[in-house]
Amino acid sequence: MEYEEISLEEKLRIVSGFLLDSPPGEVADVLNDIRALVGEDEAVEQGLLDSLRKYNTEQLTTVKLADQSAPAIVCEAASLGDDRYIDPSTKKTFTFDHRSQTALDVQDANANEENEEGEGEGGEEKDEDEEAESYRHAIQTALAAYTADRYPEGVAAVFVTARTMTMVLVGNKYNPKNFWNGRWRSVWTWHRDTNVFRGTITTNVHYYEDGNVQLASSKSIEESVASTSTPDTVAEHIVKRVAHAEDEYQRGLNAGYAQLSGHTFKSLRRTLPVTRSKLNWDKIANYTIGAELTKK
Repeated sequence: MEYEEISLEEKLRIVSGFLLDSPPGEVADVLNDIRALVGEDEAVEQGLLDSLRKYNTEQLTTVKLADQSAPAIVCEAASLGDDRYIDPSTKKTFTFDHRSQTALDVQDANANEENEEGEGEGGEEKDEDEEAESYRHAIQTALAAYTADRYPEGVAAVFVTARTMTMVLVGNKYNPKNFWNGRWRSVWTWHRDTNVFRGTITTNVHYYEDGNVQLASSKSIEESVASTSTPDTVAEHIVKRVAHAEDEYQRGLNAGYAQLSGHTFKSLRRTLPVTRSKLNWDKIANYTIGAELTKK
């Protein structure tokens, strides 16, 4: 039987779908399987690179920087263009290899800023930057403490663009020996002018012992955070909002699990067979043995 060769666009669509649906901590395995299926193809490799870039930024991939204890987060808010990212906690920039998930060419971000200042900067703009950084640093400190308390392998980062703060939190838990991996992500924004506070919480869990089950769940939140006189007070209010939203989301997941095990799964099949009586398996086994003895 002859099979028709699919187009490059269709092939990229299929393999990109596989890649973007990779479970937490398993993207390298999925990538190797895709390469085994499609073989060496430069056009496909380029398409895979684009999908890897999207996957790593959406999944908030973490990466260790040289001489730094805490990992950095690869995300849209951290992007400087051309696969270069910034870690606001350490004031370092780095190039990220999306294939190997490693950081290269780590540099001091302040060096780039000093070069740009040669063109001249107004005093008002400098004061605005310093004020924004004071808010960013306060929120970063409070969010890092919250993350360390709630997530054993968690990482948090706070980015500032104009008058908007973007807060990113990710917690990974990989346990391949017991056939499961999981990731918790939340991204929040707070606009200093409107005080609008928005966020999205996303969880992905993969369990694959004698099966293949994935959980993908997300929830969006919108509230307001009043601007106060001090950055520390704003940071405290924001972290309280994050903690409340994540606690509510966790309780909702727990209630969903109880509903699944107590009702949903049971409704998938009859409690009793059509005879409405339980089978006596011991009696059936005796019938079988008796029939075999009769034959002999």
